[in-house]
Amino acid sequence: MNDAAWLERPIPNTAADIVSEIGQSQLLIERFGDWPSFHDAQVLTLTFDRGNHLQIIKTDAWPERIPESLLAQFYVFDWRYGA
Repeated sequence: MNDAAWLERPIPNTAADIVSEIGQSQLLIERFGDWPSFHDAQVLTLTFDRGNHLQIIKTDAWPERIPESLLAQFYVFDWRYGA
């Protein structure tokens, strides 16, 4: 692919309702000016935390439940800012 074709390639837009579901998504939008494509993103870490659900089932201490979470860390390369 030549440079002209690369610059003119279609980049799919991510629906605003999906982006709004991602915690702190506004930080990426502020940094890049819009939502990045993640096409060349490198996943650095991916952490699934199931909370303490199994312990709560055993003890029935529901007020002490810690909800599950997903934490992902990416290195995003955006061709518009590459030198």
